[in-house]
Amino acid sequence: MPIEALCEAYSNDEDRAGNPAFDAVQQDLHITVEEITASYLLGPPNILLVVMGISHAIISGSYALLVFFHGTFIPQDLDIYVPVQWVHILKAYIVERGWKENDDHKDTAYDMASVLDVLLFKHPQSNRTINVIISCTSSAIQPIVEFHSTLVMNYIALDGPATPGDGGGGHGARNKGTMNQLKRMQRKAALWITGAFRTSPTGGLEALAGLIPVHLMLKKLATRAVYRVATLSDTHPLRSMMGEGLLKRAAPHARSAALMTPAMRGKRCSMAARSLSTDTTSAPPTASLKSTVMEVDERVHTLTESFEPFAPEARPGDRLLDRYADCLHFDERDPGQDRRPYLDELIARARADPLTVLAATDGSVPQSNQYQAASAAIIYKGHRELERTCYVSGRVTAPDAELNAISCAVRLAVKQANCQHIMVFTDSMGSAHRAVDPSVHSGQAFSLSVCRVLQEWFEADDFRRITFVYVPSALRWDIHGEAHKYVTELKVRVGRRKTDNSIDALRSRAAHSVLDSWSSTFQDPTYRGSEFLELQQPDGRPLQPSYLNGGPWLSTFGHSITEFARVCRCITGHTPIGAYYRRFKINEPHGCTCGAALQSRQHILFRCRDRYSVHYPRFLGDIASFMKYNPTAFGFNRDPSGVG
Repeated sequence: MPIEALCEAYSNDEDRAGNPAFDAVQQDLHITVEEITASYLLGPPNILLVVMGISHAIISGSYALLVFFHGTFIPQDLDIYVPVQWVHILKAYIVERGWKENDDHKDTAYDMASVLDVLLFKHPQSNRTINVIISCTSSAIQPIVEFHSTLVMNYIALDGPATPGDGGGGHGARNKGTMNQLKRMQRKAALWITGAFRTSPTGGLEALAGLIPVHLMLKKLATRAVYRVATLSDTHPLRSMMGEGLLKRAAPHARSAALMTPAMRGKRCSMAARSLSTDTTSAPPTASLKSTVMEVDERVHTLTESFEPFAPEARPGDRLLDRYADCLHFDERDPGQDRRPYLDELIARARADPLTVLAATDGSVPQSNQYQAASAAIIYKGHRELERTCYVSGRVTAPDAELNAISCAVRLAVKQANCQHIMVFTDSMGSAHRAVDPSVHSGQAFSLSVCRVLQEWFEADDFRRITFVYVPSALRWDIHGEAHKYVTELKVRVGRRKTDNSIDALRSRAAHSVLDSWSSTFQDPTYRGSEFLELQQPDGRPLQPSYLNGGPWLSTFGHSITEFARVCRCITGHTPIGAYYRRFKINEPHGCTCGAALQSRQHILFRCRDRYSVHYPRFLGDIASFMKYNPTAFGFNRDPSGVG
């Protein structure tokens, strides 16, 4: 059957036509599809779109990015994703246009579990390639969501373009379908990690496996991506979409925020509002949804630090570690050993050397959000204190405050006369390494300052060197203990004026925000499961889910997959016992081996005479103790040496 005849029976969705914001997106889409059909000899644009609709195919790769950044680059090939059951329609259309399948070469760049095969097509009149990626699932989106980066998770469908930033291209049903796919994938992962039954509630499994809900993970990634814009180069294509303050040296795109009138901004916001939130079932959309560009333009100014992606000090070969590696030393003895005798001997030798300057640094981040972080540096020569300074660092992380203090100490130390060796005593060796790293990272400005002053200092004398010495903070040792006391005395409240915010602090705030949302959701029995066994932390607070270090449950029992599987079944209540068999009408005995009429979790933990029981299980340690003395509890009776 000819493709054109098949297209006549296919009707497009016109419900959204006439909306200015939607029409603007469709115009960009049509321009891109026109370029595709012209470059690849694929006939009229509307025919290609209809064929994509019939075969449930989508275009991804560089051409999908071209919709959002038109004219910024030239794509080299065309990637079309299609479900296996509809590939024959798409293949027939491509072959009708003169393309021939190339069996000699298979592209291995699409090595994903959901990719069944990749078909390559060549045309006698073109040097370009069409890659048809066949999804083994019923959705062409599946391989795209398996990509390693959200940067390439863009695609063009019949009803419009989609990018992770806009939540699904303005089509709620398609967005919801993608979210459901991600949720199913995460549930399978949670089942695999925990060894739990398939009847177990998804929320409880996510908590036990340390897998944050998908919609919260996407929210965290989207928030962090906003701040990443500040790290881009001045001419990066993404800057062309931003407002005047973020354009830098990039030419504004025709639809950039810099060229928008207030009316256009309102349309952009309303278009984003129609694009449903990333999870319409678990989290209602916020009251004031913005498009990705508008969100970046409004929120990135919270970040106060600046970055230099192409700083001269960061060029390979010109970096401080490239030119003066022999002058930089890091004394990183095993933190587990007793450092005090070693440090005492080290500082005694340093004080006896008249050409050595000592610097003690420390940073302090108060637990209360009402106070700002502080940094301190004290400079010594021998036993004599030369200079000390302590100041606020704003709302930053502990490594940021330590880096700030190290930067200050180095800048003060190089000014001292008759100095050939600087020894910096710090309790953060990570910040010490970062201090001589000029690449883009949180606190890069301090690192660049250190690199510049040290480079000048080294150039003046070939015998000069600097050593960073690790001092455990808990020791409160000598001059470092003095720096710690000095910095903790400074307490400055957050005032009405704008305070400094580092990118790591904002990233951390985004992470804690989604963790708080997860903890709030976890309190709902319909999410975690009505049978979920509630436990406490050592301080008496309820045990909360987390994805850090795998979460509290996985980090405690992850050493044994069999024990962790039994623990998960015990906590969820979905375990091979009589109460479970009765609930799900499974033809197995409901009674306990001790003679009780019903074998429930409560009975096994507290009343069963065949088990060694502990006091009421309040903590994870109580469950661990019970499992240790009852190695077959909550396992399979017929084969206790198996998975249970």
